[in-house]
Amino acid sequence: MAELNFVVDQAALQTIQNTKLTANFEEMEAALKEFVAPYENLLVTEDAITLAKGDRAKLRSVSNHIDSYRKSVKNLYQTPLKEFEEKCKRLTGIIDNGVRNLDSQVKEYERKRKEEKIFLLNDYFHNAQNSMTHPEYASFEDAYNQKWENTTYKADDCHKDIDIYCMTIDRDIETILDLHSEFEVSLLDNYKQTHRVFETLQMHDRLTADRKRREEQQKRMAEEYKRKRAEEE
Repeated sequence: MAELNFVVDQAALQTIQNTKLTANFEEMEAALKEFVAPYENLLVTEDAITLAKGDRAKLRSVSNHIDSYRKSVKNLYQTPLKEFEEKCKRLTGIIDNGVRNLDSQVKEYERKRKEEKIFLLNDYFHNAQNSMTHPEYASFEDAYNQKWENTTYKADDCHKDIDIYCMTIDRDIETILDLHSEFEVSLLDNYKQTHRVFETLQMHDRLTADRKRREEQQKRMAEEYKRKRAEEE
């Protein structure tokens, strides 16, 4: 493969840098200032109108002449510049097209790599799930971590994440079952939806406290009922 090394003629660049366009700028500046000076504060009269018009035409002619040279020199410089730019753009256009082609291939490769990696991780997860005590509470979607898609995150690290996830699920379920709660079905259902054992334990405390308040309220009502019956007798 040929070496991709863009080389510009340094001698030509040096020539451009050293090129200084000269003209009788100072001489013209002095002559023009002297020529227009009388008109800076002069009120033109009828006697001098013809002369003023002639001088005005002369100044316009000189201005047009200078501007014509300016445009001519500008075109002389812009012609090689335009040609150089067009050739550079043609080269960068080839590069851009190559980059687009390579980019699409790289993205397609990354997509297939990610799909294959996730497929294998899904298979590993189901094997790990089958070894769980409470597999029905685990799901690949819940265990999934976005960083698994990164090439720098190795398969062994992903497997470790899955193993920890499965062990955590089993441990959390055992924690809930050890409560021997009358609300066990609701607690397990809540955990299955949230996978947050702390919130589930808070739910247990809340339900237990609500039940205790209801029992105390019922006890007070029963005692009040007995008291009223005793007063009526």
